[in-house]
Amino acid sequence: MIKPEYIFLWILFHLGAVELPRAISKRGQPKTVATEYVTKMQYAEAIKAYKNIDKVKSDVEMRSLAKAFAQLGYNDTALRIIEKIGVKFPDKYSAEDRLNLALLSRRNGNIDQSDAVINEIKMADYASVAVLNEFSADFLRKSYALEESELNLRYHQFKKQGQQFLPVWDKINQKWYYHERPYVSSGLLNSVSLADDKPFSKIMESISGMDTAEIEGKIIPNQYLNRYFELSYIDSAGNFYVTTNHGLVSDNDRYLLDIFQFKYDTKLGKYALTPLSLDKWLFNYSSFVMNESQTRALYCSDMDGGFGSADIYIADIVWDEKGKPVITNPYNLGDVVNTLLPDNDPYFVTDDIMVFSSEGHIGIGGQDIFFYQISTNSLINGGRFINTRFNEYAPRYYNGRLYFTSDRSMNQARIFSVEISQEKIESAFLPNPADQVFDSTVSDAVDTTSIVAEQKEKLKNIENYIEFITTVNPEKLNYVKGVQFVMLSDSLRYSKIEEINENSDYRDFSFLTLMHPSGDIVLHSEYEKELLYLSEVLQKRKDWMVEIRSHTDSRGTEKVNKKLSQSRADFIASYLKLLGVKSEQITAIGLGETLLLNHCIDGAPCTEDEHASNRRTELILKKRNK
Repeated sequence: MIKPEYIFLWILFHLGAVELPRAISKRGQPKTVATEYVTKMQYAEAIKAYKNIDKVKSDVEMRSLAKAFAQLGYNDTALRIIEKIGVKFPDKYSAEDRLNLALLSRRNGNIDQSDAVINEIKMADYASVAVLNEFSADFLRKSYALEESELNLRYHQFKKQGQQFLPVWDKINQKWYYHERPYVSSGLLNSVSLADDKPFSKIMESISGMDTAEIEGKIIPNQYLNRYFELSYIDSAGNFYVTTNHGLVSDNDRYLLDIFQFKYDTKLGKYALTPLSLDKWLFNYSSFVMNESQTRALYCSDMDGGFGSADIYIADIVWDEKGKPVITNPYNLGDVVNTLLPDNDPYFVTDDIMVFSSEGHIGIGGQDIFFYQISTNSLINGGRFINTRFNEYAPRYYNGRLYFTSDRSMNQARIFSVEISQEKIESAFLPNPADQVFDSTVSDAVDTTSIVAEQKEKLKNIENYIEFITTVNPEKLNYVKGVQFVMLSDSLRYSKIEEINENSDYRDFSFLTLMHPSGDIVLHSEYEKELLYLSEVLQKRKDWMVEIRSHTDSRGTEKVNKKLSQSRADFIASYLKLLGVKSEQITAIGLGETLLLNHCIDGAPCTEDEHASNRRTELILKKRNK
């Protein structure tokens, strides 16, 4: 038995040798209370951490506070905090701070300040990043076709006070559903989100339609009360498709979102969830919808190879014998649609046009609603009758009306709609004759050599820099034609390759971006098929070539990453030669960490998924120089 006096001596020793030095070391360190809450996405708690922002002694802590206030809709306060970081910590004012300054200025209606900051960051830190790529005045001018006449804006009034959003139409049963955040009794479970101290969203069935003076609804049964539950689509059999969390956490201790079919099970006597069986332990999936014929789908994901934290994908749909849709041939819609920031809520207007919401493109302020035409790879802002300096999101198109949600009313989610025909939306994508004349004049006057020289100057630290701009119209991956090839099934892709002849255009063929494991030159096995297709194409046309552009993440030294990326490019080149491609048809270039797709520069706090998106190799099909 240990004597009490020995235990007392051990406690004294522990206090002196361990706890006292630990307390002394922490004394000079700034508090990180808000940062810890923001990491847990508990924004409401984070903003309670300080009564006076001037007392915050860390740039990291101020940045976390700004994010928390912005997430809760207090954009003016968030903007002031970001500006304070530049004054209080000028040496630590980062590129990410400048991006947030541009976004928050726009949300607060200061377009001129926002444009000035955007022009600055797009010439430097974010020059090659998919975010805010459109020049403001020229891009927003395309929306004029949607603003030529009043769109009959309607606010849908609900009897119950609260936040209502994302209406979904059930054309089979002729019913409306929408979403609300009602307080419900959940026993021992917590039905309130820690992010903002408000209830989780729930699906409501409208019992009075959407056109009555005061809309009433009731909550549908069997929803998880302690998770978000969001309906995105109802198919022709009346089955619901919802986004919610898996019950188990991933390897990163995250409750990942996934897409489920939600339908009535006659054996169980209640609604039951059936997952669409995507990578439920790896990535988030959400916002699943289908086109009119239910042969194609749109959804959002943060899977590897994307541009940001939520990209929009298009895919083919095959139905199994149990009446469940199977997602096949998923394809990222590219950087005309997807950005560094979340791109959300896609929906088919027609088979060729979709509508979605994003803050990653030039807009009026906050999240805006955009239309995208797949066949022309063209993007248009929804215009000022739809978008405001607040957030507009969750668009749905039914029977000639565009329904959307906006927090323009006291920062509360409300459902609005505008009358806008498919013909009007399609006409907005038609070329403006005046613009065509202007473009033609510029084309004749442009000095191609000067463009190349200017681009080289911007990226003078990149060895073996590829001349992305060699003509007035840059020769790069053609999403317009290439998307059709990538989206085909394996058998149809092979058939299209078999049809290649002397009249074929290389721009009709594009290939998926290849992803690499960390620190290794090999590819993930699923990309081997892509190289097989590429080798078949190049053997069909000896006058075509491939430019292999390999990139790394920012971890490690620049010298090591440059060497690693070149090794990856050379490895792929060797593999193509083994498949029968001639050496003169291949150019392998390693670009190291010089062209990151996101904010993950040296020292930036990034997840493994964010780093992984930078470890990529692009396969660019080109004509060979004679």
